[in-house]
Amino acid sequence: VVRSAKDRRFDALMETAQKMRQHMKINDWIELQNDFDVLNKHLERVRKTTDLISGQAAVPDVYLAILMMLDEFLAQTLE
Repeated sequence: VVRSAKDRRFDALMETAQKMRQHMKINDWIELQNDFDVLNKHLERVRKTTDLISGQAAVPDVYLAILMMLDEFLAQTLE
């Protein structure tokens, strides 16, 4: 099956978000930091791809959701 570049980049973003959720469950901060760096790289690639296709560079909902989860996780850890 041939998939578009947009779909491949979005899938990579989703996979990284899933890895971050798993690392939050086991409280692995080192891997979580690495995943966050990778997530930001994937975001830039997704934004470039969607910008070329649609003319707008929007932030995917998955990225916003994982940022909110990360913020809540950090707040719970610091309590």
